Amino acid sequence: MAIYKELTAIYANQRNYEFQEKYTNLLLETAKAGQNANSLFDAYMQAGYLFEEEYRSNRADQQLLKKAEEHYLEAYRIAKTNQKNLVNPTDMAYVSVNLANLYHEFYPENGAKKAISFAQQALEIAQETGQYAISIPAYGVLADEAFKSGHREQGKSICNKRFTTCKESHIMITKWD
Repeated sequence: MAIYKELTAIYANQRNYEFQEKYTNLLLETAKAGQNANSLFDAYMQAGYLFEEEYRSNRADQQLLKKAEEHYLEAYRIAKTNQKNLVNPTDMAYVSVNLANLYHEFYPENGAKKAISFAQQALEIAQETGQYAISIPAYGVLADEAFKSGHREQGKSICNKRFTTCKESHIMITKWD
């Protein structure tokens, strides 16, 4: 399984979607055969990422976006069902922030509620586990959704929380003027 994961990563870096998809599918098949929640979670996350990135390069193919969403949702289901058995307690936060970003970026007309819900969930888990790097993108989604809905002061407040979290957790951020 490790070899498929490594090959998937190599081809992802090269943006070679054909081979990335081939090894992602082999990774998924192997994970399904092993029935290990951690392996299944990782494989579905890899597949979600593959289809999300592929969609970024080919926005005309809506099936790629649908596949990304389906794979992330399956990873979410696996994490939710197996929370006590997962090696990494932040898996739920990672998949939640990926879904928040997906709904925020690619479903601007009807994804706001889902984006906010998943971002809030990721934020709660990040705060519980002390994994503040996960909270940064969650705050970003929440702030942007607040600005989009006309809640400027709420958006500014969330941006301030994001900045404070970065500062307190020693995460380097760049300020643009």
